[in-house]
Amino acid sequence: MISNTGRAQLRAVFRAFEYVRPYWHTYLLILLCLILSGTVSSLPTMFVSKIDRLLPYGESLAAGIVSPEHRRVAGLAIIAFGGLFGVWIFTSVIFNTFITFLKWFVGMKITLQMRLNFYRHLQSLPLSFFQKRPVGELMYRSSADVDAAVPLLMQSIPGVLSSIYSAAFYVWLIIATGSIDIILFILLFSPLYVGVHFLFSWLRKLDYRWRVRSQELNATLRESIAGARVVKAFNKERFEALKYFHRLGEFYRSNQRRYFVWMLSSVLQKSSIHVGYTALYPLLGAMVLLGKIDAIRYIGLLFFCRAALFYADMVYQNFQAIRLGVVPVQRLFETLGIEPAVAEKPDAYALTELLGRVEFDNVTFSYVEGTPVLRDVSFTLEPGQKLGIVGPSGAGKSTITSLLFRFWDPDKGAVRIDGHDVRDLKMNTVLKRMGVILQFTHLFSGSIADNIRYGNPGATDDDVVAAAKAAGFHDDIISFPKGYETDVGEGEKLSGGQRQRLSIARALVKKPQLLVLDEPTASLDPKTAAWIGETLREISAKVTTLIISHRLSDVEDANRILVADSGRIVEEGTHESLLARGGLYADLHRRQLIAGGEKDEGSRGDAQP
Repeated sequence: MISNTGRAQLRAVFRAFEYVRPYWHTYLLILLCLILSGTVSSLPTMFVSKIDRLLPYGESLAAGIVSPEHRRVAGLAIIAFGGLFGVWIFTSVIFNTFITFLKWFVGMKITLQMRLNFYRHLQSLPLSFFQKRPVGELMYRSSADVDAAVPLLMQSIPGVLSSIYSAAFYVWLIIATGSIDIILFILLFSPLYVGVHFLFSWLRKLDYRWRVRSQELNATLRESIAGARVVKAFNKERFEALKYFHRLGEFYRSNQRRYFVWMLSSVLQKSSIHVGYTALYPLLGAMVLLGKIDAIRYIGLLFFCRAALFYADMVYQNFQAIRLGVVPVQRLFETLGIEPAVAEKPDAYALTELLGRVEFDNVTFSYVEGTPVLRDVSFTLEPGQKLGIVGPSGAGKSTITSLLFRFWDPDKGAVRIDGHDVRDLKMNTVLKRMGVILQFTHLFSGSIADNIRYGNPGATDDDVVAAAKAAGFHDDIISFPKGYETDVGEGEKLSGGQRQRLSIARALVKKPQLLVLDEPTASLDPKTAAWIGETLREISAKVTTLIISHRLSDVEDANRILVADSGRIVEEGTHESLLARGGLYADLHRRQLIAGGEKDEGSRGDAQP
């Protein structure tokens, strides 16, 4: 749970204010407008409270005494009343609408920047972070928590500052118009706010729990929708419904407790205003009877006292809103405060040309400290060659590609591309020259052409068609009613083999100098795998290729094959030499022959935390 210390809250607020800095001039204008609006709203009552000075002129006019002085004062009074009416209408309708627009405009800009920064930061975090966090939680923090953080900056903080000014202004008017005794009387009800303060401390904790329950509810809903096929296949509709009902009950109960405490604090807080204001009637009435104030000032003081109580309460209410608003801000910065496992060096340089030479130099790597997945792995892939890496499940094969893409950095040793340590390179300049084909093909919402072009947004239609033809996918595409414009969405309209061919086309449209294949046929049936494998062999003959596969048929034509086991390279050679050696490779080959190529040994990739 988030820290409850005032210092931690203050740090979160100051950090949130970094988003206001680009718009400080507009933010300052909002504060000035709020102060001006509060001042203007008091002018009519201020004028009424001074009307006793006009009474002698009114009595003279009633007695028929009319002089130039009387006419001048009467004219000024009419102008003043008319002017105040116009200013009041302008402030209430046009000016306050302008303030609301400014708040919305700056708040929208801050919301966009917060969401963009959150998304960019998520992209920089390691894969292990996403493996440990439900997608629903991250979606909730990037949306609901951001939307709750902006009112803190645009409503609560400006509200506190403007309310402090207005409360102080009306206190000054009370003192100037009435008596200091009235202020002391109002302060008698301030202890009620102590109870409100403790209730809000409780409410803050409940609000955090409510947000956690809300994100859990969203995560459960998302998982059941995304896994609808599995749910139906295992006849688990009732089980998923009960699980969702359980989450819904937790959410409802947390929201119920949160609302009850908020209602209790609201009642206690409003009591101080209503009780205090009601008690002012007999107090000010007694002052009129004792001759301390006249009837006209009685009306003005009632308004001033009510306004002072109102704005004093607004100060406290906005202060508590800030305390409550810090909850989503701290949750947001919890994620933003996570340092990326792999950070680009300030002096990293671009790779202007990729030849395709890959070198692993005594690389050791662990997902969990003390449990190495790779141990002193060394090999070299020369330009124009095809290197295959095979081995049983958990041997560390897929981890090799993750280190090559620099998803993680090795604990020891170095990974080099064309002689350059990947830790010294701007990886975006490297990855855009590499083609990648993975075991599972993720398809994005949009057309087939858009999904192929994902590998190279600048690719022309001719480039897309050429890549599809090279992947053996063109004939399938044109058989669809909409051809390349077929909307694939989550890929339900494509078979496994078609999805994999799209993945190949996506890699080829980049015209890569280095092609990396990570279990490209593992999720396919033997017939489709053989079909895809033939296409890959044709492609890999023309470009430097690193292929990781549990299917030995995918690597038989490689210039060199590495056999991994328990994080080490235990065998090395060609297909024929490894079979002749009679070691692990020969054993894997024999077992796959017996299984008819259907046994998916190692298809799950490396075990990761």
